[in-house]
Amino acid sequence: MFSVENSVVKSLALSQVRVLAMKLQMPLLPLNAIKRTDTLRHFSEKMEVANIVCLEAACGFGKSSLLAQYLNHKRQEKHNVAWLTLDPKENDPKRFLTYLVSAVSHSNSALMHQSLSLIDKGAAETDVFNSFMHELQRAEGQLHIALDDVHYIENPDVLGCLESLIQYLPSNIHLYFTSRKTFPVNLLQQQSNGRVVVLSEADLALSFLETREWLERNLKQEISLEQNKQAYDLTLGWLDGLNILQQYFREHQSFHIEAGSLLLNSYFTQQWREELTEQEFTCACRLAVLGLASADYLYGVFETSDLKHKKNANLFYGNSPEMNNAAVLNSLSSSHRLVIKQVDNQERFSLHPMLSLYLHSLFQRSVLKDIYSQASLWLHEQGKIMPSVEMALKSGDNVLAAEFLQVMAENILEEQDLAKLLQWKQQIPDDVICTSPRLIIIFSWTLALALQLDDA
Repeated sequence: MFSVENSVVKSLALSQVRVLAMKLQMPLLPLNAIKRTDTLRHFSEKMEVANIVCLEAACGFGKSSLLAQYLNHKRQEKHNVAWLTLDPKENDPKRFLTYLVSAVSHSNSALMHQSLSLIDKGAAETDVFNSFMHELQRAEGQLHIALDDVHYIENPDVLGCLESLIQYLPSNIHLYFTSRKTFPVNLLQQQSNGRVVVLSEADLALSFLETREWLERNLKQEISLEQNKQAYDLTLGWLDGLNILQQYFREHQSFHIEAGSLLLNSYFTQQWREELTEQEFTCACRLAVLGLASADYLYGVFETSDLKHKKNANLFYGNSPEMNNAAVLNSLSSSHRLVIKQVDNQERFSLHPMLSLYLHSLFQRSVLKDIYSQASLWLHEQGKIMPSVEMALKSGDNVLAAEFLQVMAENILEEQDLAKLLQWKQQIPDDVICTSPRLIIIFSWTLALALQLDDA
């Protein structure tokens, strides 16, 4: 009977070292995989100046698949490629070095004779690693070494080996890591001299057109431009999200997945929630309600009000004392928990849309109205009038929204943001608008400029 534990490969004919063969094999690409032409080109351009790449992203962004696509090309160019899939057992330094040496030997049987012999003899880990580095220095031609799932590595001695490997890596050796967390070894020095490239979610996500190609291949039918946009806006090119969405489409013939969907709840409960601390989960819930937010915004809404005493507000506070919102937000972002730090403003964060949808299914409408109301007041105090109007409308307080809108409606009109004013006119009841001569004039001008003269 076939058994994984019995699936072994003898690393060298003269060696007694035996390892699980499947850990040394590159993942097989699925038959319906799309070719990431632009991303691979970008990858290749980066590798012209760097020889170390770290692919850091949340689960399901296709890190391993993309790397396998790239390294398959290198094999076709007759380069030697070593692959090692890591797991928590590799926190044992002896086991880690055995697999690392075996992976390189597996890529080229002419390499690692001395290191394998030392492993056979039970030599000290330091001696094995020094031998490994010495043999790498003497290796000829291009060699690519991929260490998949490096986020499992926590042992200081193993991390020390990785740090030395990075620091003294020969120029003809190319090193690749995939990780669901921030790489555990400091790469700042190597990044500053151009030796290291770090690719994250934004680099790995499918493009708008790739999203369409992926869906059409997997659904085996064409999708419209509108459906393409709906799917992309919801998934942002996240492969696991697309897998969820295609399953939903097969059942409902729609990409309009709703909060509370069993598919969403099942995925995020198993793949996301269990990985978080209580404070991280609480912070993510706060961010889901407010949308795009900074630590100051979270503090102003949740820590300086009496919201914690409201019914059903426990998800936004938990059992922890007052939290350091900035530290928790940065932790969620750096650990790749689908919390996105904005490129144009590093102090603001948002959630992936599908995660936000999942979390909203956990909230009670009554407490959301209280949060939106508090957010509206805080934003108004900060002089952020347009967002304060939006939050007042979300809370259902149309009178407050109208009051805030009067402050800067003329400025919005001057900026020709007619769409926003028209949207607000539809949301604010006419009887509320009619209590303010100023708003009557503003909305009349808005309708006139929008050529809706009859309504004006």
